[in-house]
Amino acid sequence: MPNRVSTVALSEGDQTWLASTHGIHKNPQGKLKLASFTVEDEYIPSGTPLAITGEGGLAEELVPYDAAGTGEVTVLAGFLRNDIPVTPGSPDTHANVAFIDHGRVRIGRLPVEFDVPAKANDNTTITYVTN
Repeated sequence: MPNRVSTVALSEGDQTWLASTHGIHKNPQGKLKLASFTVEDEYIPSGTPLAITGEGGLAEELVPYDAAGTGEVTVLAGFLRNDIPVTPGSPDTHANVAFIDHGRVRIGRLPVEFDVPAKANDNTTITYVTN
């Protein structure tokens, strides 16, 4: 079996969406389902809102949070901690990642449009700030 070894320049990414350093040191981890994301510039950006779903036969997968969706994707689990590189044509289906589920987040600096979810759809202890 051939070894798949590659070199990737890793970056935390633009983390100006973090309003403080509280919550960045002990983050929950999970398996990011790569196929569920629209990838631009060969990476998924830090600060991407995430949901947890049990689809795909795995106990838990991290997928994009979608307030307008249905089911589990409408419940915010947190925000992607670092940029995640995605290689086009790679056979990889998942990436092990950390995400932030508590702390302070500047909603205007997230990499996507984001409206604060209703409490029932927010499994985080994030404090949202607008500046």
